[in-house]
Amino acid sequence: MIVFLWAIIPVFGGRGPRFYQMEEEHSCSESWYWHVLYLNNIIPWRQTSKCLQQTWYLANDMQFFILLCILTGFYARQRKLFYYTSVFLSVAALTIQLIIINTNDLQASYLTYQDEYWSLYYYKPYTRIHGYLVGLWFGCIYYSFKYENPEELQNNTE
Repeated sequence: MIVFLWAIIPVFGGRGPRFYQMEEEHSCSESWYWHVLYLNNIIPWRQTSKCLQQTWYLANDMQFFILLCILTGFYARQRKLFYYTSVFLSVAALTIQLIIINTNDLQASYLTYQDEYWSLYYYKPYTRIHGYLVGLWFGCIYYSFKYENPEELQNNTE
């Protein structure tokens, strides 16, 4: 999609009266590699990339997928490490959210449009990880309820 937007559309498409804005406004030549690495929601930190802006959520999904695979491995092998790590991640994300909100004086309303709100808070993974962690916790609880007997569960938590 990045190659299509960056290289193909300017050559073969675009004869409309506002096409020059599309050519000037996207910054794919400067930030395409962050999109390929799924880091475009983190880097650059204080600004949003104009190259396929909607891909910030794909980056969040990929980062959480990798993290949740690691946490699931902890759940399978060391339950205490799983619980400590996931609770630590949740508390750390909440702490980072509060620090970002306080230091940048972000507004509580979603309707007040400030670029700092979008670039420092809305697109970042620390604002979205809680939903994924809750889903992981419920999935692990369901797995334990469905497939483990209480004696095995008691032995694994000790």
